[in-house]
Amino acid sequence: MISGEPTNGDFARARKSHERRLKIHVVGCSREQVAGPIISFGPQDLEGLELPHNDALIIKVIIANSRVARVFVDTGSSVNVLFKSVFEGMQIDVSELQPVTTSLYNFTDNEVRPMGQIKLVISLSSEPLVRMQMRTFIVMDSSSSYNVILGRPTLHEFRTTVFTFHQKIKFPLGDQVGNEEPLPIAEEPISWEEVQLYPKLSESLTHISSDLLIEIKTDLVQCLTCNRDIFAWSPEELPGVRPEVIEHKLHLLPDS
Repeated sequence: MISGEPTNGDFARARKSHERRLKIHVVGCSREQVAGPIISFGPQDLEGLELPHNDALIIKVIIANSRVARVFVDTGSSVNVLFKSVFEGMQIDVSELQPVTTSLYNFTDNEVRPMGQIKLVISLSSEPLVRMQMRTFIVMDSSSSYNVILGRPTLHEFRTTVFTFHQKIKFPLGDQVGNEEPLPIAEEPISWEEVQLYPKLSESLTHISSDLLIEIKTDLVQCLTCNRDIFAWSPEELPGVRPEVIEHKLHLLPDS
């Protein structure tokens, strides 16, 4: 482990001055720290995956007794991030948030101010190989494709081995190995909201995701309403289209 005062700048002189102040410490590992089963990945871990792929690792976890989907496993993040919509869904009072003075920066270097931070219990895997930890989450009021970003603090605390190619994480649990696999898209809970484009035409009912930000949802509904005349709500509204273009045929065996 290397410790010392922070650097005083990004110049060569500052770095050399910082290096002279460094103190080197030897860190050892106890038997308890290194003990555990051998964790490996093999062909059996690829079953069910469509190869090749370049997918991010998205899993499901239990946080504060709530099942949370679309959890992004991000080894490049130094914090755990919980987005506001999920936080509100957990029905936790905002007064329980602790203040955070440091801003976060996304990949475009835009500054984002957190709402606060909170410690919550997170569970990986399922019975009987479930493991729980109390971890700190930064609560953010910003748009995201994910509900939670799971960063290095939690991944290291669970002693996880992350393998994005196999779309799986594994971790020691006594002398056994627990694992968390990606959440199939079909299992992801999607909440929908009905939108009636023509008030007096029941066929003009459509659906949009209720997870959208209010400004995005408003713009989307306005766009659909303004362009509702381009949609065909019945076959009668498609004159001139040849039947063979719109007919659907089922090719079945004669004796089926």
